[in-house]
Amino acid sequence: MRRFAIILAVLCSAAGAIWFGVWTVIAGRIDGAVANGLTDAADQGFALSCEGQEIGGFPLRFDVICGKVDAADAASGIQAAMAGLRTATPVYWPWQSRANLASPLRLAGGPLPAPVDVTWSAAGISFEVAEPVPDRVAFNAADLHASFGEIVVTAGTTQAEARPTPDQLGATLALTVAASRLLWQGRQSDAADITAQVWIDTPPDAVMRGAFDPRRSGLSIPELTIRLETGGALIQAAGPIRFDRSGQLSGKLEVHVVGADALPAYFLSLPAAAQPAAHAFVGGVLALGTPAKLEDRDAKVLTLRIDGGVLRMGPLVLARIPPLF
Repeated sequence: MRRFAIILAVLCSAAGAIWFGVWTVIAGRIDGAVANGLTDAADQGFALSCEGQEIGGFPLRFDVICGKVDAADAASGIQAAMAGLRTATPVYWPWQSRANLASPLRLAGGPLPAPVDVTWSAAGISFEVAEPVPDRVAFNAADLHASFGEIVVTAGTTQAEARPTPDQLGATLALTVAASRLLWQGRQSDAADITAQVWIDTPPDAVMRGAFDPRRSGLSIPELTIRLETGGALIQAAGPIRFDRSGQLSGKLEVHVVGADALPAYFLSLPAAAQPAAHAFVGGVLALGTPAKLEDRDAKVLTLRIDGGVLRMGPLVLARIPPLF
């Protein structure tokens, strides 16, 4: 029995030593692949640096660890700086990876008139590796706080996901933001939950890899659904929209409103600049909306039209939407 235990210990030690050697070789190749990837990106006009790059995670993961991360896109002029990240790929599940992001993040330059500063208590990106495009890319964050000039947006939790459509001809995007608040012009809005589902009529490889540039051909969204819930009110808008190459929006949305009587209280918490359009929207719903049902709840339904960035409800002009890009 003692001899068996000794033999087993020797075999385990040998297996561990062999695995350490194999892990070290693979880690070295990953390190080289990351360095080559950074070089290739720079050759294509996207400068990316990983301060203090190292490989960790032994024995059951391969982790790529970066201190400060800096990125710059020559085409757009946008620059980004983040405190760091750590990607983890399990040995036993190599087609799924996750990157934990270190707060804070700053975006500046290019078309941005002011820097965007983002912080969070926890955030990460996960993706499923597949060819020709990833099967899924997802982002989640807790206690997100984003400031842009005098505008500040906060959210208790944020989740976003991108997938190719089943026919591999487009991509679907989903966004969920819980307990979101807007601070602007010295006024903070009441909390609201926002969800969005989007089908983008664009090759999924460009969308999933972040290489799609709507400034070249515009952006077509055949199906868009946005929901906002706050207090006893629910607004759902659905329909097709399109951005042209200058970022100007056009489209047609069918809007269902549940609890329209509760909306004025929420709109009163919005910044002063947004209130005229918000109150005109409520008045239009009450005057022009027709009775309907949404998820077995009494609602009113009407149509919003957007033409060249001008948002209309019947004869009423509610707002002018600035170009997206």
